[in-house]
Amino acid sequence: MDGLVPASKTKRLVAALTDMVNIPVVLGILIGTVLLTASDAVRSTVLVFVNIAWLVFRDAVFSPGRIFKVRRIINITCPVIALIIAIVAVISNPGAIRFLVILTPYLIISVISFLLDKGGNLVVVSLNGTKVTWLQGLIRNIFLVVPFALVTGYLCEVARLLLNKWLLWRRIVYVLCVVAALALLPAAIPGGLLAILGDVLALTSAVLFLLVDKEPIASGRLADLWSKTQVVEA
Repeated sequence: MDGLVPASKTKRLVAALTDMVNIPVVLGILIGTVLLTASDAVRSTVLVFVNIAWLVFRDAVFSPGRIFKVRRIINITCPVIALIIAIVAVISNPGAIRFLVILTPYLIISVISFLLDKGGNLVVVSLNGTKVTWLQGLIRNIFLVVPFALVTGYLCEVARLLLNKWLLWRRIVYVLCVVAALALLPAAIPGGLLAILGDVLALTSAVLFLLVDKEPIASGRLADLWSKTQVVEA
């Protein structure tokens, strides 16, 4: 681990905006267009597998968000295009103003990320500094690729990064996720087996964070502990 400098929280967050928001949205639009005539079940299944493949690919092969010049272009282009589309939609149909309202938080986050991004590249590597394998990439993203479990998985992993110095506050987030999943269980039961399974997976994900995360200062994602990986300055 000599010579490896852990990536800053700010750089990881702006890189995540590219890889975890902008690119998945673009992929979703492209796939949705290609499979426009397919059934909802087919589209949903394909999107799940594409999401898995993308998250593993970004760790094992190439991550645009971890390259400063590339993420700069993507993080500027995507919000601008989204804003233009929303404005055109509102002009043609004033009732579409609600979409612009929904888009506002994303635009605000994009502007803040642009201002905070001071440059620098990142790379995810094994603890000894070697290249990450495809298996490590899959393990590292396990909380983000399992359907339903990713709902709480994303929230808990974000808590690990944003509240990395405060174990108590991270555990509060985990407990809130557990409580929310338990509260939704009665409503899931009438929805059938799939709804129940989804709620159980979301609950399981939050419980795992609550039981496993005991680090006073979080070293990264919880799944990094299992995949033996780390994000460092390139």
